[in-house]
Amino acid sequence: MSIEVNKQNLDVLYLCLKKAFQNAFDGVKPLYPALTTRVPSTAAAEVYGWATDFPAVREWIGERELHKLTEYEYAIKNRKFESTIVIPADKIADNQLAMYNNITAEMGQQAAQHPDQLLFELLRSGASAKGYDGVPFFGEHRVAKGSSASGTLSNALLAASKDDTKAPWYLLDLSRALRPFIWQEREKYRIDALTDPRQSHEVFMRDEYLYGIRGRGSMGYGFWQMAFMSNLELNAANFTMLRQRMVSQRNSAGNMLGIAPSVLLVGESNREAAFYIAQAQTLAGQAPNPNYGLVDVWVTPYLD
Repeated sequence: MSIEVNKQNLDVLYLCLKKAFQNAFDGVKPLYPALTTRVPSTAAAEVYGWATDFPAVREWIGERELHKLTEYEYAIKNRKFESTIVIPADKIADNQLAMYNNITAEMGQQAAQHPDQLLFELLRSGASAKGYDGVPFFGEHRVAKGSSASGTLSNALLAASKDDTKAPWYLLDLSRALRPFIWQEREKYRIDALTDPRQSHEVFMRDEYLYGIRGRGSMGYGFWQMAFMSNLELNAANFTMLRQRMVSQRNSAGNMLGIAPSVLLVGESNREAAFYIAQAQTLAGQAPNPNYGLVDVWVTPYLD
């Protein structure tokens, strides 16, 4: 059955495509909400103030101790993203739209998963990209006096040579109000249409209608103290070494921060090793596994 290409029918088509996009978008369960602190953005970039130490609750003796979150400033610039399809007018007139409905649904899934891609790009570049304190996010950090004898602490257990370098794996504390990473959302992903020949060169000159996704936002680094990584082999010894380093963190008063990993995040290549470390109840010979249940194991294809 043919369709007259007019404003009314184009509006109905847009609503159908928009519904397909949104239903598919809502059906996706991405990882990034659990790993990030969501920060609404109202500008082209947002500037964050950070302190070197976690403000701790202490007995009030004398005057208050003031913790100013301005020792470091860290700016995250928003980025703009799009994905656009073209539907020829003849396809609409001939009612050949089933494929475009499916494509629009796929675009909805891709839009919902896109922040995951940004997050794992951030993770993979963390050994060189700088965090709020001006050093690589996964690297040697200056810590407050009293929290470390050397005055520094590394949240990375890195291979000494290329031959020893393996797929990265991460220990994350996702139990706190603040998360290791920031999802800065300027404009939610949405689908728009350009179907008016008075506004669109494509409609007037090519007899084509445009439907596209648009969104603005950016991923950034948060508290490095809650994210530790290694590119050494994922085995029990390296897991224990990195975990011990993470849970041993103290504040400037020498008190434990209480940070402990809740998630072991790995790629597909480390899935089996992660299972034997954290999910198997017994080791070879039926010995109890001391790491059983210490962390949840999350597997993602984005890390390989």
